[in-house]
Amino acid sequence: MSKREGVAVGTLDKWKRKYGSQEVGLDGAEKRELQELRKKVAMYEQAMGELALEVHFLKKLKEYQQAQMRKKSSLNVISLSTLGLKGAVK
Repeated sequence: MSKREGVAVGTLDKWKRKYGSQEVGLDGAEKRELQELRKKVAMYEQAMGELALEVHFLKKLKEYQQAQMRKKSSLNVISLSTLGLKGAVK
């Protein structure tokens, strides 16, 4: 890029260090506020991740419980064969 633009590599590096930051033009209070907001975003992202994991586990638990209920209810079905009357009724 320095050859294309006719700028010395050292000058380009100096500009990158000075202006390459996303925080260009911020004063001390704005930088602190930006840091605080970044911390809050990180905290909310972590909380969201924990909640998503919780929802996932609760859904799996519900599926498991429903399967157990179906299994249990299918064991309680009384049929002629379970009573030993399968051949008796025609």
